[in-house]
Amino acid sequence: MVIDRLYGTNRILSLRGAVNFDQGHPNESTLDHLDPAPGETAGGFEETVENIVLVGSTVVDHIVNNWSVWQQGTPARP
Repeated sequence: MVIDRLYGTNRILSLRGAVNFDQGHPNESTLDHLDPAPGETAGGFEETVENIVLVGSTVVDHIVNNWSVWQQGTPARP
């Protein structure tokens, strides 16, 4: 993996959201699910992005506020 070769993988955080893009609401047609109305998003995408931002920003804030602990890499678990 390029990231591992160039930078190492000790500082990578992968956040994933639980979105089911391939299945709509039981009362929703496939077309409605895959092609939402203007201003709407499909499959809970918007909610998932909001959740990832909430979690990710909390983690980043913690790391920044405790940089002396994180500066050398991921700290050992207590």
